[in-house]
Amino acid sequence: FNPGLNMVAVDAGDGVLFAGSNNGVVYALSYATPGQLVQLDQFNATNLLEEIDYESNYLYVAAHTNVDILRFVR
Repeated sequence: FNPGLNMVAVDAGDGVLFAGSNNGVVYALSYATPGQLVQLDQFNATNLLEEIDYESNYLYVAAHTNVDILRFVR
């Protein structure tokens, strides 16, 4: 998976990899099939992304001036 952006954060859980780019886009990627990453969804944060954390169906996205809390349901 290469969206052509600088990736700065990653976290995984429940068969899904969350990858965040420096410009604020967070990708939800399935790694259920060996050797493949399939994009499930994406979230556009409001500014520069710094960190992401996934726990119990919630994705915490820390950006330069704010934090977004997302509920991820498959």
